[in-house]
Amino acid sequence: MKYFKQTKNKKVMRHFFNLITKQYYPPGSKLKKIEIHDQSGTSFKKALKYILKIKLPSGKEVRKIIRGNVPSRDTREESYIADRTKKMLFQKDFVSETCQIPFPLGYYKKLNLVLYEEFPGKPFACFINKRKRIKEITRKSAYCLARLHNMRIKNSKKKKLSEIKDEISYFKEDYKNNYPDVYAFGASLLDNLFPLIKNEIFKNKKKFILTHGDFNPNNIIVCGKKTALIDWGRSNLFDPLSDMGNFFAQLNIFNWCENISQEKIKKIKLTFRHKYLQERNITYQAIKRKLIIHELWWMMQIMAYTVSTRDPHVSQLLVNKTLEKARKYANWLGLEINEDILKTKKYHDLKKIFKDKEIMMKLYCKGRRKIFPQAKNIIDLEIEHPKALSQTSFLTRTKITYTNKKNKPEEITIRGNTINKNTFQIMEYVYKKNKKNLISPRPLYYFPVVPYLLYEEVPGKPLRKISFNSAKFARLVKKSALALANLHKLKPQGIKKRNLKEKEYFKELRKKIKKYDPKNKKIIFKYVRLYHKKIHPSFRKSKRVLTHNDFQASNIIVTPENKIAIIDFTLSSMFYPSFDLACFITHLRIMLADKVSHKKIEKLQKSFLNTYLKKMSKARVKQIKKNLGLAQVRAALDIWAITATLMGKNDKNRQKYVNILNRIIKTNLK
Repeated sequence: MKYFKQTKNKKVMRHFFNLITKQYYPPGSKLKKIEIHDQSGTSFKKALKYILKIKLPSGKEVRKIIRGNVPSRDTREESYIADRTKKMLFQKDFVSETCQIPFPLGYYKKLNLVLYEEFPGKPFACFINKRKRIKEITRKSAYCLARLHNMRIKNSKKKKLSEIKDEISYFKEDYKNNYPDVYAFGASLLDNLFPLIKNEIFKNKKKFILTHGDFNPNNIIVCGKKTALIDWGRSNLFDPLSDMGNFFAQLNIFNWCENISQEKIKKIKLTFRHKYLQERNITYQAIKRKLIIHELWWMMQIMAYTVSTRDPHVSQLLVNKTLEKARKYANWLGLEINEDILKTKKYHDLKKIFKDKEIMMKLYCKGRRKIFPQAKNIIDLEIEHPKALSQTSFLTRTKITYTNKKNKPEEITIRGNTINKNTFQIMEYVYKKNKKNLISPRPLYYFPVVPYLLYEEVPGKPLRKISFNSAKFARLVKKSALALANLHKLKPQGIKKRNLKEKEYFKELRKKIKKYDPKNKKIIFKYVRLYHKKIHPSFRKSKRVLTHNDFQASNIIVTPENKIAIIDFTLSSMFYPSFDLACFITHLRIMLADKVSHKKIEKLQKSFLNTYLKKMSKARVKQIKKNLGLAQVRAALDIWAITATLMGKNDKNRQKYVNILNRIIKTNLK
């Protein structure tokens, strides 16, 4: 938005276009007038139209329409690629009497602005229903694409198989979150299609050439006898048939949603295919299988986009037609698709199962004796799905009302969470090894196929909601230390779960900082480098124990009997104990900032550490004291990344927390 304000400022842009006029137009040309129009359609890419009146040296005045894009950080590369590709195509003489592209005026980093001359005309989509010109326009469009592919340009960014894999996971999420009915089919088809893409398309990756990347009827502009290709932001080195597959997949939409007859769309496809193959000297039989793979891939991509952005009525029509055609293509390719959501291991729809009152009532009634032996009958249940807590997981909270043996109503709350097998094993082990000062949730049902865990909610209040100035809070901090010590003393067998290696962990952290806090990127990257130098020699001889890995006041519950319960074992693993200690005291420092005095915070931190260390052996105490400083650096960096991600730039507390974290890191890196 900072860049966008500049690019809308007449004074700034008049000065800028004066320089542009000298660079791109005949010597002596002068800018006489400028108009600026905001034509932004989306929040992630701002679009502008500049109307320039330029006086040429001959005295003649010409009107130029310049288009400009101001991309967000996420789409900046796309805009840069578009400008670079167009410049390269001009250098390679792609432009001819029939084939055109918008004239590129460059990418200007200081303004974060991509400029190009507008190509006048109408999109191919506007001519589909016009009998007289559609055949001629289709042939010209096919010729332009064939001309691009015949140039065999190989100096551009190559499409990677890993990108296809990532896209499949995005499409699955779109299906699951917006149209669960197609999730089983869509996910199964994509998983079965991936090996074909890998073995039949990427097998010849050495032959990949420059493709348009988004060749569809709206990116083909017709003006008289000239045809222009626009929107080159997704151009890359890939299998050229991908462009035709996209074009055919997009044409289907006109048949399904725009009331264009199937016969007409079929004729356009045949005309386009015949001309394209003729220009490239290829037979249809040689490319038929690959073309169907590409068209099917684009159909599944369009369906994912449709269900996440379009009107539900339009979505339903388009989805139904896509599924019908996709099934035909899948059969032709020999793909086995499992559409049974309850029998397919990978594709359970959590919303359908764990939010369904009838299904869950049957489950709880069936397991009544095991879950609540004190219950005589289950009267009712209410299921909540708190979306605010479900950013990375599918969480449910179920209140169950039942009658006890004396026929009096009672309530119990059960939580549900997507948890892997290792985390379930840890929770089950910790519960079975329960001690007086260590209470953990009781696991009830684990569904390994999904995977999903139902467990009993621990009654009570989080530690962070207890009055910080009270003597009770200080006592509970000590009790929390004892609970953690008891957890670290447990000796589980067969639990293989370990944390990410430090390099992998900080790779993710860097991504977050780079995206959400670029202002502090340099200093944080410096801290990470210094941390890496010290971490390996410092922890080389340390022993791993069962750790919580998110041990903070939010995950410590104070029961009505003033006992301590530890919840949320999602990140739990075999790791170093000093990290749990560092996590607690660092979070404590942030949580109590400006709420109690600095001296009191230090006193609480020391009380927590001393209480914990008294329960440990001398060897363990020595190791922890040696490693605690570096563990605090890691905890502070982790909190910094979370702060940057969740808090907006204008949040008043954000900079305050950043300053505290900065001091913690500096102190402990010495």
